[in-house]
Amino acid sequence: MTGYGKSSDWWSFGALIYEMLCGMPPFYSKDREQLYRNIKYAQPNLDHPYLSDTARDLCKRLLEKDPLKRLGNAEGGVRELLDHPWFESIDWDAI
Repeated sequence: MTGYGKSSDWWSFGALIYEMLCGMPPFYSKDREQLYRNIKYAQPNLDHPYLSDTARDLCKRLLEKDPLKRLGNAEGGVRELLDHPWFESIDWDAI
């Protein structure tokens, strides 16, 4: 285990986006132990018909279990995240 780092922030960002789009956290369970197992082992349900392909891809890549492969933490760094098609209408320089 490598501890906390920016990859944890990207994972949390993915969980937040998922919850905003889907109305529940990606690994939700009323049972706390099941919740922890879901976080560790389960994949988020991305089969919702209202998710666009770009939203589905963004959530999948931000909620990647392997921090070294996670969007924003992989080889392309934050630029890879900013350039993701889901954010195409965002003017990052204006922000």
